[in-house]
Amino acid sequence: MNEIGKMRHRLMIERRETVPDGAGGTVVTWMSGETVWAAIEPVAGVEVLRQDRLSGTLTHRVTVRYRSDIAPEMRFRSGDRIFEISVVRDIDERHRWLDCICEEKYL
Repeated sequence: MNEIGKMRHRLMIERRETVPDGAGGTVVTWMSGETVWAAIEPVAGVEVLRQDRLSGTLTHRVTVRYRSDIAPEMRFRSGDRIFEISVVRDIDERHRWLDCICEEKYL
């Protein structure tokens, strides 16, 4: 990642939390964390037929400055856009940049 000008998106890091629901089960909630600058690059799009409905999935490469606390169980949020992290890769293994392969979910 040599072009710092591509880091123009502000994304909130969200962590998954499971809390008791009071009836013996659990509820998944998302806890907001820090906000980071990121570059977002669309990688692939797929349309599939699910339950007689056309559904689309868009995959992105999200690049952020290196952080040791980002993991695949997390996600990024920008307003109504949600990017669920599936893969985290330390580019060149130099602790400078992280490439996160994410699937965009729509609210």
